[in-house]
Amino acid sequence: MQPLKELELGLRAIASQEVYIFSIADLASLVPQVERPAFKMVLSRAVRNGMLENACRGLYVFPEAPYRRGRELFHFAAKLRAGYFNYISRETALSELGIISQIPIQ
Repeated sequence: MQPLKELELGLRAIASQEVYIFSIADLASLVPQVERPAFKMVLSRAVRNGMLENACRGLYVFPEAPYRRGRELFHFAAKLRAGYFNYISRETALSELGIISQIPIQ
C-alpha cells in the first residue's frame, strides 16, 4: 500500500473529537516502514492534498476529525507542552464566558 494512503487510513482510524492534533512523531508511527527523508515527502504531500493542515511547527491538524471548533489553541498548547503543567488564567476563563472583555479600551 502507498504510504500516503496508509497514513490516511491510520488517521481515519484514530481521529476523534479528542484526538485531532498530531505531532510529527505521531504521524511517523502510522507509517513505520518509511524512512525519515521519505516521510517528509509523504507529509508535505498530505498537506498539499489537504489531508492535513500545518497548524504550527511540528503540529498538524486532521481537518476531517469531528472536533469542536474554537478550542484549538488550548489543545495546541497541551500537545506542545505535554508532560508540563498548563493552565488557563482567570482572565482568559472570564473572557471565554463573556463576563469581561480583553479588548483594550482607549
